[in-house]
Amino acid sequence: MSRFVRRRAKAVLIKADLAQYGVRVIPVLNPYDSSTIAGPYRLARAMGIDVDEFPFRRIKGLILEIAGRVTIVLNSNLPEWLKRFVLAHELGHRQMSPRGMGYFFLAEHTLMEPRVEYEANRYAVELLTWGDEPEVNETLEQFAARVGLPVEMIRYKIIR
Repeated sequence: MSRFVRRRAKAVLIKADLAQYGVRVIPVLNPYDSSTIAGPYRLARAMGIDVDEFPFRRIKGLILEIAGRVTIVLNSNLPEWLKRFVLAHELGHRQMSPRGMGYFFLAEHTLMEPRVEYEANRYAVELLTWGDEPEVNETLEQFAARVGLPVEMIRYKIIR
């Protein structure tokens, strides 16, 4: 990787501030448009993370680190908009969680959400909606459709 690419990757890396009830994501510089399908993929590439797909049955995504190479594997059966969210979620795990810990994004809905999942979801929503807020008379469903997120994830954007 050239020095220019490394410098640019550092410029787009995301700093995360762990708040008491969640995570606030602050892009240092965001030349990558996270509102497009390519946004999280470009960020992963800038961070030196490979993205691959596999037709899992239940797993939506996971992070592998083998011999110093990091790969995020997405379920190839998911629609593109959900792959985008799962990738952002897994990038959140990579940024927020201790190195060497593996996480599987399995749960559809849980009554009690582990802190690491909350943080990764919050990171993903902030990354994918950076600069977007609901319009004045826009419903949560309309806002979710506009930004390409599952409706149940919008609570991470609204509740702070």
